[in-house]
Amino acid sequence: MQFQTLDQIERSLVDDHDAGELVAPGVKVARRDLLRLSALGLAWLALPTWVRAERQRTATGTEGERIEVVMAEIRGLASKLLAEENADEEAYLQSLAKLVGRMQGPPEPWFGWQMNRQRWGMDVVWYSQPVVLYHLKFEPEAVIDLHDHRHYNGLLLGATGEIAVRNFDIVPEEGMSLDLRRGVVPPEGKEFLIRQTATQTLKPGVVSTLTRDRDNLHVVKAGPKGGSCLDVFTHFNREARSYSLDWTGKPEDSQRNTYRATWKKEE
Repeated sequence: MQFQTLDQIERSLVDDHDAGELVAPGVKVARRDLLRLSALGLAWLALPTWVRAERQRTATGTEGERIEVVMAEIRGLASKLLAEENADEEAYLQSLAKLVGRMQGPPEPWFGWQMNRQRWGMDVVWYSQPVVLYHLKFEPEAVIDLHDHRHYNGLLLGATGEIAVRNFDIVPEEGMSLDLRRGVVPPEGKEFLIRQTATQTLKPGVVSTLTRDRDNLHVVKAGPKGGSCLDVFTHFNREARSYSLDWTGKPEDSQRNTYRATWKKEE
């Protein structure tokens, strides 16, 4: 599982269409609507505080606040976070959990879900550097196997069904140089130790978080009826992305909950 870098996201989204091109049923725009939503969100931050408060009051309800409104607030927090020398990711993710809890559910993808061979699909709902909002849908028992989130943190919010999340950390071993916040990890081709640190079942409204150096590796598996979730990722640099791992899933030490893994060779 390889999430895109910011450059890859932008190349796929900032793609001008011909004027009047039909990009969705009944929707003709020069650019993909996703980018327009991001611009609307940024414009929201420029409004006076009292105007934003009044619009929030009238916008909230059973369906929640508009996605671009909430995500613009999150982007503002993210910009401040990245400007801090010693970023407090835990406090930031706590704030995100409150904001995302106010947000309305995302629309279905314009052209339906495109499920991959692993029987899950991912739709980019909103993007404005350094924040990306993904909507993921899983068929029953579908799995995103073990992968990391190097150079970025994340918040997962259960939307429908049930999704099990297992988190892991890399265990420092003798002679190993590690600095997870800066992306210094065991080299490719070298086996290393990981330890399971948390397990959680995402039901609607339930949140799971990870930072650059806490619970950064995880496995995501849908329940017997499938499910969906929202992922909010905050990138600390433009090369932030995920890397998949090879492992057997069998513990080396069941009492310590440790496993052996290597980085999967990229195709």
